[in-house]
Amino acid sequence: MEEGDSFLALLAPKTPPQHIQESSAASGSFDEGSINDPARFRLPASASPLRKRIAAFLQHRLKLPEVVLVIVFSIKPWVWVAFLAWMAAAPIASSYEVGEIYVLVTLVTVIFCNLGTRKAGEASAYSIFNNFRELPGQLNANMLDDQLRRGQM
Repeated sequence: MEEGDSFLALLAPKTPPQHIQESSAASGSFDEGSINDPARFRLPASASPLRKRIAAFLQHRLKLPEVVLVIVFSIKPWVWVAFLAWMAAAPIASSYEVGEIYVLVTLVTVIFCNLGTRKAGEASAYSIFNNFRELPGQLNANMLDDQLRRGQM
């Protein structure tokens, strides 16, 4: 994660089964404080009232597993809006018979959105898989300078 990013939801670990709790407590290797703390999906205190209502609906009415809730609330809202817009545009593209173009544009968009950027001084992927050596026939400034100084050009 980048600096400044924060988790939007948290999944606390589940309490072990009773037989494991008893054997672990007898050996003294289990934290007694966590036995009474039931595992619950939690939103941060700073979450908006809308997010809290949506979480309550999904958790109590639809009975979604906690892992699903963590995934749903870890995705940023603008990503959900973009996904819903993409889903709404699919039938429109189909009705104008440009579904193939819609799929191709979607794939190219996904590829370009996931390219990322390389930080200064960070090695590129090809150099890592090539043991940090230049590829044969690769033209760079050092090779040009070397050829000019030896009179090979």
